[in-house]
Amino acid sequence: MQARTDPSARGPQDDNSLPLMSVDATGIPLTSTSARTLRRIPIEQLELDPDNVRSHYDAEHVASLRTALIDALKSGQEYINPPVVFPVNGMYRVKNGNCRVMAARGTVDSLEVLIEEPPASAGIKLLDQLGENVLQGGLNAMDTARALRRLRDREELSVGGI
Repeated sequence: MQARTDPSARGPQDDNSLPLMSVDATGIPLTSTSARTLRRIPIEQLELDPDNVRSHYDAEHVASLRTALIDALKSGQEYINPPVVFPVNGMYRVKNGNCRVMAARGTVDSLEVLIEEPPASAGIKLLDQLGENVLQGGLNAMDTARALRRLRDREELSVGGI
């Protein structure tokens, strides 16, 4: 089986699902416990995570993502970093990329996403969401504080353990 390292290399007519190999910024493969598969999913089967670390979605940011998607579609592409989802009750819940999915609604009928196994725990999902949002710089201070508190309370982690 072929590993796909560049999701943007996939054209809109390519509907084969291929496992993805995660790579760091230099292109070096990373080891991962969960395999991801790039696949096109109907937009109505994508549900936002109600327990996401982000409680506020900036309308201007979503609009800029929508514009970026529309521009990318003109050249046969989509998002460089597709949303990450996992299956839940016949749907796909967004783990990372709620803003990208919100921007895609009303713009496309289906979207390329990375599908992975459901998180082993709420704490693991929370850490992943917090990490992505802190790295991209879009999480406000209150959402960051709430996420850290949830980690401390739910996972019984000390401040040093977080």
